[in-house]
Amino acid sequence: MATSRRNAVFVGVAWVAALGLYTADGLRLTAGLPSRTDDERSDTRQADPAQMVFIPAGEFLMGTTSEEVQRLAKQYDVHPSVFASETPRRMVYVKAFWIDRYPVTNGQYQKFVDATGHRPPPAWRGRTCPKGLEDHPVVTVNWHDAAAYARWAGKRLPTEEEWEKAARGTDGRLYPWGDEWIEGACWPDDGSSPQIGLRTMPVGACPA
Repeated sequence: MATSRRNAVFVGVAWVAALGLYTADGLRLTAGLPSRTDDERSDTRQADPAQMVFIPAGEFLMGTTSEEVQRLAKQYDVHPSVFASETPRRMVYVKAFWIDRYPVTNGQYQKFVDATGHRPPPAWRGRTCPKGLEDHPVVTVNWHDAAAYARWAGKRLPTEEEWEKAARGTDGRLYPWGDEWIEGACWPDDGSSPQIGLRTMPVGACPA
């Protein structure tokens, strides 16, 4: 189903939509902790390790090839420039770090808004998250909002390299689970929501 897959695929970084990590346009938010040393140890005093995943130090295959860019541009009927920033494919070393297992929920973000007086997301009505969506990922936050939440939580936003390694693994796969699309493995944005142009599902509802 090319329509449902289109927004879940971003060349070598399909993990962005599949895992719900924070993106530059503020549609998803997760936070991580940096490693303090190279021997795969990290300070987790501000975080619950049960809700985070440890990513060991080491190299991983990041980005994509020009050939893959051309193939995907043709497959999804977009200009190749859409994927230009994802080239070239290269090996990148990343220090060990921790990253949230799930996206930040509306309920978690509500606590941040209440505690700090920070502005709520535009998708909310007033200063309260939509009723019944407390366990859904917070959306329509920008980079500054996300960074402020991460600081409040005692964490930080992951770097692009950390981001990609956490969800993609080390072998250059297209999706978190491999190179073939699996229906139901994630919840791609199909633009069906009349309010803000996207839909969400409860955090943890998809295996990815």
